[in-house]
Amino acid sequence: MHQLSPIPFTDEHRQPCVRVPLTNAPGASAIVDEASYADLRARGLTGPWFLNDNGTGRKYVRTGVPVAGQPKGTLLLIARLILGAGPGTVVRYANGNPLDLRFTNLAWRKGKSKRTDAALLDYAKAFLSERNAPPAAAQSTPPNLSEPTSHAAH
Repeated sequence: MHQLSPIPFTDEHRQPCVRVPLTNAPGASAIVDEASYADLRARGLTGPWFLNDNGTGRKYVRTGVPVAGQPKGTLLLIARLILGAGPGTVVRYANGNPLDLRFTNLAWRKGKSKRTDAALLDYAKAFLSERNAPPAAAQSTPPNLSEPTSHAAH
């Protein structure tokens, strides 16, 4: 997938934001706070964003990252990464729009999710480091996805 350039703008609350074009939905973009976008990039999330169906007809903004043992890598939900949502939580969109990933539009509540996307991202980064390291590098083990990760508040 070809990655499109994000477009900075100021939202209706005068907050700096970014429109991130979705590679598989021509003309569609996700909206995210500039600070959240910068944080995701700093954590190594530099691949393209796209709209992905969860299997029940709901669409969410995701990105893919390489993971050992999974030739196609794994998909991460951008909203879960922004909130640092862990297992047993689901993300809700205050205005009902899953393309609006501004921090003020996201909330989590108890739910059935078993994933900690932030732990998967950290694991993917370690995998990439090892893949690019000399052969003597140690092998990473998969993350414990039942343990929530903590992230700085926005």
